[in-house]
Amino acid sequence: MNAIPPMMRALEGKKVKVLHYLDSYILEKNRRIGHMTDDCMRRMVNMVAHACEDGADGVIITCTIFSKYVSYFKEMFSAPIVAADQAMMEKAGKAGGRIALLCTFDGTREISCQLLKLSCELSGKPYEIVPFVLKDAYEEAQKSNLEEHNRIIREKILEIEEDYDQIVLAQMSMADSAAGLKTHRARVLTSPAAAYETVMEEIKKRETLHHS
Repeated sequence: MNAIPPMMRALEGKKVKVLHYLDSYILEKNRRIGHMTDDCMRRMVNMVAHACEDGADGVIITCTIFSKYVSYFKEMFSAPIVAADQAMMEKAGKAGGRIALLCTFDGTREISCQLLKLSCELSGKPYEIVPFVLKDAYEEAQKSNLEEHNRIIREKILEIEEDYDQIVLAQMSMADSAAGLKTHRARVLTSPAAAYETVMEEIKKRETLHHS
């Protein structure tokens, strides 16, 4: 649910019609059990299926725990499917260097590290990834205390930014914490704008293929 406002702000002024498909219990169940379950996967697949059935030209999956499964979703459905952090990770990977990866939900750490590592290796540039999990921020978000959630993330960015070339905010729900934040050394990357650009590129590619 906390990923919706940052994504909507990235879409402001764009000529798109947005439909939301939300199952907020998936993340809670994954946190409680500690790993991906068949039920969580089924529920996400059902949401993507409903979006495609309802005529979506493209689908952005904003929940990071499903990012590594997007390649399978692309094989299953007709519409372009994009992981919210896909373009952001590719951008970070192309630059390489010392990268701090910030998460608030522990379940996203391994997945995000894998995606970022793959992007870095594809670029061929030297890199080091250091993950941080800000559990306090996640707990504040669960209490709908987003100001405190954002403050915790901002403070961490400013605390560590002199030691890194890039700071990647793994989850879309973290994007607002970086709004207007000035850093001296590290580049801070968030996913909403990149997700929009990527899905629109995929939609245009699909349309070109259909007309050729």
